[in-house]
Amino acid sequence: MRVILSIFFFFFLMSCSCKNTEKVSSEKTVLQLPQDSNLRKTSEALNQQEATVKGELKYEGNRAQELSVLRFENQNELRIEDPLWDSSFLPSTNEEKVVFWSTDHYQKVRENKLRNESMEEMKGFDFAPLIIQMKKLPPWEAGTFVQHYIHVPDGEQKRTQWTEGNLTYFFRPESYQHNFESHLPQFIHSFPDYSLPSNKWGATNFFAAEDLQNLALRKGYRLTGSFSTPPSNRIAYDYDEWLYKSGAPPAYAVSQDKVNEWLNQVDEKLLRRNFKTYVIDRHQNVKHLVLNWEALRNPYGEGIGKLQRTLKMWKEAYPDKTLSIWPHGLMELNRVNIEGNNYKYNLTKDLNFKGNLDQWYGLLNEQSPFTINAFFKENADLNYIGGYLNYPTNYGYVHHFVMQHIMNKKFQPRKPSVLMWWHNQEYVGGFDLGEKWFSGADGQPLMTRIKPMVFPSTMHNAAVWAFAFCDGGELWSEPWGRSDDKTYLGGMTEAFDTKGRKVPTKYGPVQTSQYAIQNYQNIDRWEAGKWAVSMNKDIIEAQTEWTFVSSAREGERFTQNDQRLPSFSLYKKTPLVAAKMNQAQTEALILVYDAWNDPLKQEIIKVKLGDQVFDTKVFGRYTSVVRVQL
Repeated sequence: MRVILSIFFFFFLMSCSCKNTEKVSSEKTVLQLPQDSNLRKTSEALNQQEATVKGELKYEGNRAQELSVLRFENQNELRIEDPLWDSSFLPSTNEEKVVFWSTDHYQKVRENKLRNESMEEMKGFDFAPLIIQMKKLPPWEAGTFVQHYIHVPDGEQKRTQWTEGNLTYFFRPESYQHNFESHLPQFIHSFPDYSLPSNKWGATNFFAAEDLQNLALRKGYRLTGSFSTPPSNRIAYDYDEWLYKSGAPPAYAVSQDKVNEWLNQVDEKLLRRNFKTYVIDRHQNVKHLVLNWEALRNPYGEGIGKLQRTLKMWKEAYPDKTLSIWPHGLMELNRVNIEGNNYKYNLTKDLNFKGNLDQWYGLLNEQSPFTINAFFKENADLNYIGGYLNYPTNYGYVHHFVMQHIMNKKFQPRKPSVLMWWHNQEYVGGFDLGEKWFSGADGQPLMTRIKPMVFPSTMHNAAVWAFAFCDGGELWSEPWGRSDDKTYLGGMTEAFDTKGRKVPTKYGPVQTSQYAIQNYQNIDRWEAGKWAVSMNKDIIEAQTEWTFVSSAREGERFTQNDQRLPSFSLYKKTPLVAAKMNQAQTEALILVYDAWNDPLKQEIIKVKLGDQVFDTKVFGRYTSVVRVQL
């Protein structure tokens, strides 16, 4: 018996003059329900996904035709395929059509095709499959893409919180409810209220326009960007107007040398006057301010003193407020560099180093992929780690920011080391934007150019490791409320009709709202990862240390000594497992992550704690958060 999730919504546009490469998303999906009552529960769950699992359409002449659809089969097991894989959205001669289920290496992903894939072992988990045309030359670049969002219905065992023997798994609150009619995250409605561990820092600038009570603040955050947030809990972002008013070149328009040259020449009095007007006076009703800093990037030279003296004005004006500089911290590490080169031994020396910063600089700086910008050592209240996911090929993102955190804490143990993150993939060249077609408020097909959403498993992993192993996380988003109301597309959104004409757009009246064109429910997995950690706050707050512990896949040898470190795991492609004991040493919290597991399969990772070995389930590329009774 087949459960077919497909689109037969075709419409004829009499006046369409589009090229045949343009695409449009259908807003209507039809599911054929099976007659077998044993399959009906799964079928109904899949049917609810009409708003999230959409076929993509393209124009050929005047007719809209299917580009990509998802079809589920549930006979002996739940399977998924794209029946149009070999006939639509075909790549050029220099491209290969692949699907990313999660982050992956640009060569390894070429094995991934959306043909009859089993989802049986991943029931209860979410995916945002990214169908993309990877280039053959250069192989690390890509063309356009199509992205779906799916929730695989739960099986007999709900993948929320459950216990198996001595192990209790934490993935998501049992109270969570999907809303497939919305593109907004649902945690504010269906997560219980909870607080972060006392030693963690959490902030978000994403907010739903409808959340006038700022319910997000009750879901494990200290700071939110909502307009309804009280000043004592408000985070805000400054976008460099004080620098541009002082004559700084537009961001990324000139070289760093030209930026430094401007900084050397600018009148410090002008700089300080504009800082007071556009930063101090403007942001007096916030608790924490993030300086965008893109106009400056990584300044150095004679003008640095001007910046230091100017930034001190913030603390002089507001001694109880904090400041950070996007996306910088003390120890910086280029993620693409460490993914593209083997620094196993160099990074291991860094992670094992004992001594102060001056000693490290004298002994290891020249051979290390880490860099230091001394300006960020003293002029911000926290160190950022990680940075946005730039591409679906950034498979080393967890290892990257965990190693940054370790190095930050060696030299500045009291300064928070916090992950900076975004819900979209921040392309910075080499990958083409997508064209997202959607129905406007009047039903008219409209198109806007988009960057893909971060995979749900990636959102989960980022939150788990940031809020457990590191000092917390900050989820950036554009400074306006998201809404399901298509009337308001946002003042900065560029939307086009089927003739390529730009249509007028505007913000809504409530919290500067705009329609959530893409599906933002991947944020629920970030929230779930943060919740999973917070449910074990007694261990997180205990005066014990995180350690990397020995682990092994079935049939493989246990990692030992330095092999347990993220520097080895990244290059040897072994699981990364960290453990922290409670104060009484009777329980442990373990994080079990395998960046190279099949994203659609379960596996068993053996974890060694003392003289005991625990068989731990890992689901695809989701980190397992597990409490262990010893």
